[in-house]
Amino acid sequence: MARQERFTVFVSLQYTANPSIEGRNYSPCENIPVVDQIFVPGKAEGDEGENKLIVYQPGNKSIYTEKTLGELKETGDFSSEPINLIDGHLFIDNREILLLDYLRVCNYNESNTNRMPGKEPIFRERDKAQEAEEFLEEDFKIHQIKTLIHSGLDPDELSALAIVLGDLNADTKDTKEIRRDLIVYSRNQPTKLIEAMENTDNARKVYIIRAFRGNVVWHDSKMNQINWVNGNKICDVPMGQNPEDYLLLLTGQDPYKELLQNIKDRLPKTKEYRVVNEEPENQPPPPLDAKPAEAPAQPPAQAEAGAPAADPPPADPSGGNGQAGITPPATGGGEGKPPPEFDAEAYIKKALEYEALFKAGPYFCLKDSKKGDKYYSISNSYKKLGEKILADPELKALIDSELFSAGAK
Repeated sequence: MARQERFTVFVSLQYTANPSIEGRNYSPCENIPVVDQIFVPGKAEGDEGENKLIVYQPGNKSIYTEKTLGELKETGDFSSEPINLIDGHLFIDNREILLLDYLRVCNYNESNTNRMPGKEPIFRERDKAQEAEEFLEEDFKIHQIKTLIHSGLDPDELSALAIVLGDLNADTKDTKEIRRDLIVYSRNQPTKLIEAMENTDNARKVYIIRAFRGNVVWHDSKMNQINWVNGNKICDVPMGQNPEDYLLLLTGQDPYKELLQNIKDRLPKTKEYRVVNEEPENQPPPPLDAKPAEAPAQPPAQAEAGAPAADPPPADPSGGNGQAGITPPATGGGEGKPPPEFDAEAYIKKALEYEALFKAGPYFCLKDSKKGDKYYSISNSYKKLGEKILADPELKALIDSELFSAGAK
């Protein structure tokens, strides 16, 4: 015989993932109104149901009342006992039938399938079976992802996945280092990693990121347009949109498939990057009429008249203007060069800026670490901390993961 639960638990919907005060993910106290008008579905066929007023008043036999809201206010028939969620939770003894009836049918309960439109929910009833099923589904997905990272993805696929997650230097790293970083990322941000692996747009996103970074294209922030490195215009960027995101959107449309192939052919490397859900193309890429232009010391600020045959025709889907964005990249970069020397001070300052590290007095500490933890009070100087980061791959992987999650470039 199954053991009957003694309590029913209701949980607030106002959850803060990264609160300023440690452990304070919910508001200390949230009030649930004790009066509501609900929809009661009809029981017989053809009965459309009706609206009824309900009130929680200890001592009453039922939550339903024949009085109007105005009469309730005049007589003061409101509960003197407020219903409060304390630290995001409300534990109700299953013998408190009246209160349970009210909480289950009111519009403030997200779990109520008969909620009236326009009513903002405040809480939900905890369903252990559903939570267990959701946990197992996510855990199974994470297990599959870890299996893919360990043995199911080739080096190019691993590099592509790391790039779209924010590690723009992934193509200069050793495969084992990328694999380790992705495993750490899967522990800290499993949902984002699942979304990245299921998003088919990420196959194109790798090429777009590398095109901006590798001096193939650049964003003219004054004209708010994307140009080839020789200054010839590709397209205008709608006001308020990120240049990389807009070029990604554009290359996903049939008229601009040749533009994507043109970008691929101009990249420093010729190898194909794939993500998990991308199917290899069956058709060979169309030939180009002209070779890519070499990068000048400083890209011109405005397009020259008459684009070469190798460039696609200018596209202006929206006529955007005036949006500041990515500045013209400096020459250099490219593939095949050794990774740049580790700049400890710049790396640590970026980690502080994106809250991957914080300072407790003079000491640097890893995000969310507490006194007594391994990475609390790591060091009190940039030089020593930089040496420790280089000597401890786990520490660097944890910091990198937090930077990826925060969207650091």
